[in-house]
Amino acid sequence: MYDFGKVNLVIIIISTFLLLNNCERGVKKGPYLIGFSQYSSVDPLRDAINKSLLDEAEKYSDILRIEFTDAQQNPIKQKSDIENFLKMGVNLLIVAPGEAESVTEAVRKFYNSKIPVILLDQILENVSYTCFIGVDNSEIGREAGEYAAKILNGKGNVVEIRGLPNSYRTMERSEGFIEVMDQNPEINIIYTNFADWLTPLAITEMELALRMYEKIDLVYAHNDPMALGAYLASRSQVRESQIVFIGIGGLSGPNGGLQAVVDGKLNATFLYPECGKEAVEYALKILNGERVPKIIRLKAKLITEENVESFLK
Repeated sequence: MYDFGKVNLVIIIISTFLLLNNCERGVKKGPYLIGFSQYSSVDPLRDAINKSLLDEAEKYSDILRIEFTDAQQNPIKQKSDIENFLKMGVNLLIVAPGEAESVTEAVRKFYNSKIPVILLDQILENVSYTCFIGVDNSEIGREAGEYAAKILNGKGNVVEIRGLPNSYRTMERSEGFIEVMDQNPEINIIYTNFADWLTPLAITEMELALRMYEKIDLVYAHNDPMALGAYLASRSQVRESQIVFIGIGGLSGPNGGLQAVVDGKLNATFLYPECGKEAVEYALKILNGERVPKIIRLKAKLITEENVESFLK
């Protein structure tokens, strides 16, 4: 005959163990409140990430809402936004960092408070997080360098227009490109400076480069808006036909990188994954107690006039 008292005791012990185990793994019943801190929506690519993430979140009843903040390229504001999310008591933080140093401590506080953190698009060093979702920007830089070396036949003068200082995206896109340039001794990077991802600043930088150098063969810009800025500056001096322009982003639409390739303004761009769909999917997996990879790498694709029509379709 069963001793129901002992059976009930076993059930209680098992239930308690499962409950404690779930607590340790951060499992909390939904619906969930998620904080999403974006560094900037000025960059069209970042704006596309925002839209894809917020649109995807609407598909899930498990998500109460996404609290979204845009730091408008202000590192102090992004730090404050993240700290406010901690006070708000969100169940999970998604952060697309700008300047790494400014948000590292705020992200560390979040993670140390046992709240999951997803880094989106840009990784942070020396800080704990639950997972990173984004592209290998060093690989993009290398692929851009290989394309540049091929189209220049291993010889020429190059202008590099970088993104934002203190951004790992900027550092990685530059390091990968320079790694390949170093293997091509007859290709010289004659001018490089930051334009903060912005078209107007890229126009200014390219105007300076054009005044300084009579021969520029190629421009490698860290995003499409800056590549288009360089194109506009060159066109104003009737030199655009002498220069190859490479960007990164590959967004659709009349002002996107894909159309710029179709129009012959850019020779190449990289179709950059928007990450939003994946961010929502993995956020829910984490909140439901599933284990996820620490690093989730998405693949960018080189777009030129040879294959652009297939991506437009």
